[in-house]
Amino acid sequence: MISNVRSRDRLPYNFVDGLKVKGVDIEMLISEKQDTLVSGTNIKTLNGASILGSGDISIREIPIKYLTTDFGAKGDGLTTSVTENNTAIQLALQYIANTGHSVTVPEGTYVCDPFTIANVAYSRQGTFIDIDRERCIFKRNNAGSDAFITIGNEFNTSFQGGMGMSKIRIDGGVNTNGPAIQMYDLVRSRFEDCQFSGGSVACSILGGISITFAILPVKTGDTGTS
Repeated sequence: MISNVRSRDRLPYNFVDGLKVKGVDIEMLISEKQDTLVSGTNIKTLNGASILGSGDISIREIPIKYLTTDFGAKGDGLTTSVTENNTAIQLALQYIANTGHSVTVPEGTYVCDPFTIANVAYSRQGTFIDIDRERCIFKRNNAGSDAFITIGNEFNTSFQGGMGMSKIRIDGGVNTNGPAIQMYDLVRSRFEDCQFSGGSVACSILGGISITFAILPVKTGDTGTS
């Protein structure tokens, strides 16, 4: 049985029995699938897994969840929306922790209090993503010496692998605040086309291995990276 299949021009990745496959004509492979073994040669496999035999091939897609419509955040830039945004972010973080998937943040300025992205038991951890860092902003509401956004914590006993964030701007507020973002013990993680600004420093990295920053502006004269 095949269900929830979108056309290949809209879905760059296909999922077959839980395997993520890019650039493979799934329909062609399925049409040529044998019901029974005819010969001992030329058995088709997909990422090393045989597609020969009985049973269904399940094809699925990762659902897209939005911080606004799915979790109730308001990107209106108003301090009156802080309570809704705090709640929405916590719900989104719980979804990320439960599934390992990311949450898409629509265009807007989300005023909120400091929050922590905790370690989860996934080799590839989901996080917040968007399409334009100039139009998608997490902005600190209250003042304080703690970090605005914290990834992990100082008491971690293991590294967090596979963290990623893309096209998000993080505004840590005035320079008397703590860091705009603070990271603990990340490994093989990537931050792509994000912008960290404000706070005492824009980005504080405390331990980690192979953390990649691609296109990462650090703005204003009172910020930096430690």
